Amino acid sequence: MRQRFVQRLVSCAVVSLAVFVAVLPPAAAAAGTALPPMAATHARVCPSPNARGFASCDALVRIDQAARGATPVRPGARANPDVIGNSGAYDPSYLQSAYNLSSISSSSGTGRTVAIVDAYDDPTAESDLAYYRNYFGLPACSSSTGCFKKVDQNGGTNYPTGNTGWAQEISLDLDMVSAICPN
Repeated sequence: MRQRFVQRLVSCAVVSLAVFVAVLPPAAAAAGTALPPMAATHARVCPSPNARGFASCDALVRIDQAARGATPVRPGARANPDVIGNSGAYDPSYLQSAYNLSSISSSSGTGRTVAIVDAYDDPTAESDLAYYRNYFGLPACSSSTGCFKKVDQNGGTNYPTGNTGWAQEISLDLDMVSAICPN
């Protein structure tokens, strides 16, 4: 009995490895091909982590030429099928599909609230979100429509100091939640 279990386990592992290798892109599967070091293609969005007990941002941004030159296509246009996401962007349809939420994202959520808690302030959060939603054909979401509300840690408007790195992280958080929960 135990021997049969071990044989099945080994068979599963071999099949899983074969499937994994079969789906690797050719460049990654080729012998001796090394990916560029992370430092050559990515940079930290925020300064190095703060001391223990302080908020920390681990976000990275791609800085390689391919990423810098990529522009996501608008809804209805054809994206490059060889690139994850929409020409490298995690647009609403890609994110909804990745989490199997396409149906529920389009039909549910109206009147629900999603809270995002981040450090520091992003003074252009609302306009950045408006651009993202407009670019990808999502309905408007602003403070005037009641869809967007920005508050400080006490529910007021005495926001903390702005920080460029954290502002980029805040915008990314808003865009991704907005993509998954467009209503």
